[in-house]
Amino acid sequence: MFIHGLEAGHWLHVHAAYLPLAQLLRAALGGIPGFDAERILGILSVLSGAAMVGLSADLCARLTGNRTASLTAGALIGLSPVVWLAAGMVEIHVFAGAGSCLAAWLAYVLPGRPAWRSGLATCVAMLTHMTNVMMAPLFLALAFQRDERDRTVREIGSAAAVVVVVVLALKAVGEALPPKIDSLGIAFSILFESLLGRASDPGELARRFAEDYGLAWMLLAPMPLLAVLVRSPGLRFLAAVCCALSISGALVAAGYYLSILGQYGLVLAPALAIGAALTIASPKRKSFRAAIVASCLLGQVALGVPEHKRLSADPSRAWAETVAPHVQEPCIVFCLGLARMMRFEQATGIRPFNFMPVGDIARGSPDAAVVEAVRQAQEQGKRVYLDADIFEEARSSPTLSPVVRSMERVLVIEQVSGAPLYIVRGLRSRSEDP
Repeated sequence: MFIHGLEAGHWLHVHAAYLPLAQLLRAALGGIPGFDAERILGILSVLSGAAMVGLSADLCARLTGNRTASLTAGALIGLSPVVWLAAGMVEIHVFAGAGSCLAAWLAYVLPGRPAWRSGLATCVAMLTHMTNVMMAPLFLALAFQRDERDRTVREIGSAAAVVVVVVLALKAVGEALPPKIDSLGIAFSILFESLLGRASDPGELARRFAEDYGLAWMLLAPMPLLAVLVRSPGLRFLAAVCCALSISGALVAAGYYLSILGQYGLVLAPALAIGAALTIASPKRKSFRAAIVASCLLGQVALGVPEHKRLSADPSRAWAETVAPHVQEPCIVFCLGLARMMRFEQATGIRPFNFMPVGDIARGSPDAAVVEAVRQAQEQGKRVYLDADIFEEARSSPTLSPVVRSMERVLVIEQVSGAPLYIVRGLRSRSEDP
């Protein structure tokens, strides 16, 4: 989607700065052989990962005055499997993480009143990705962290009002411009619907919490919890904000209906880095602090390398190569997710369909939508194949599970021998409905 958008000159207000910045990068590098749209977006991901590390380390150094703790916090960000992985793929999330880090840095470093610094930080962050709105409390805390004289009721009220105005203005612009989507409203409705659905299954929520937060960040994940014990009264409130954001943001990332290996949690990076720097800088004895630094870095590497290897194993390619010999044309194929679509097309030359949007399209009447899609294909003499994971993973999605139940009720499906794939043999008549 992003490669096509860059080639066609598109942009999306949900992450408004992404494709325009890629266009600038393409204008600078596009004349060099081999620097096609995919390579340009890959470079932007690498630069975003580097920016996350550098901005986090510099911000922590300014806050704590401890260079060792700050460099360690930046290193822990870079060594976390989710940043390591995201910086090496064409995706939006590491760019969103860099936007969050840049905004936090701006909120603290720029001169002037806290109101304009926090407002600018919120705007910058949301232009990289609208989900960065959740980090606005951190931007406010950082804007007031530098000078106690700014902490008056009037100044705090002004800053909060400016942030609210910025959020509402960006929301209104998004609704006014093509494709005229209330991205914030949709994101939050889907998010909390999904989070509440997962909350009804504590085991599933705990598994997602561990995978999309604990395993994603490794030793960095619990740092903000320890940072609340920091001795400095001036930093204790900031530590509490980082802790609260890390916990709530982790739940949000774990509950998100379209989680991608913890990448929706990348916007938490500045809060996690600050928590780590405050924790590491706390011990007074240098020898004790050196031992903590060494343990954290070695531990992050020891834990992160196998986790990164697991995440980057590309199961979508393995799936596509397994099912490719079993698919007979003419056909239509529904895959679960964009990665499988891409790998399947590379393996077979057949352009598949993404099953994920079906839940939104068919929310009113999933039976009718699914039946119509199959009927049209079979009338054209095409076979219909379904990724087996549609029935496994989509059951846990509040958006997709009604569609899956409808498919099981109205479709006659059969497992393809030797492949994680189903073929649709026909439609049940109403009399055959269970």
